[in-house]
Amino acid sequence: PQQQQQQQAQPPLPDRADPLTELAKLGVDLVTVRPTNDQWLAIQHLVFRGFSQLPPGWIRVWSRSRGLYFVRIVDSYATFDREEVFRTAG
Repeated sequence: PQQQQQQQAQPPLPDRADPLTELAKLGVDLVTVRPTNDQWLAIQHLVFRGFSQLPPGWIRVWSRSRGLYFVRIVDSYATFDREEVFRTAG
């Protein structure tokens, strides 16, 4: 429980989902399962509800050890740097 609190990307706002809570509701256990990019893409609207929109071709992913990061779908390039996502988008 304490480790999960430390991993939270930021305090949830009333209209913003808490990724760990939403993953638990979906039955996704990041200890035993590593969702594919396609699986993450399918649950973006639930797990990251209320988060700002990303450039086309990017998704958010949750790491059980490091929290929120971003993946460019076309080549699976990953980064923890949100600003990099927007710099490389266009």
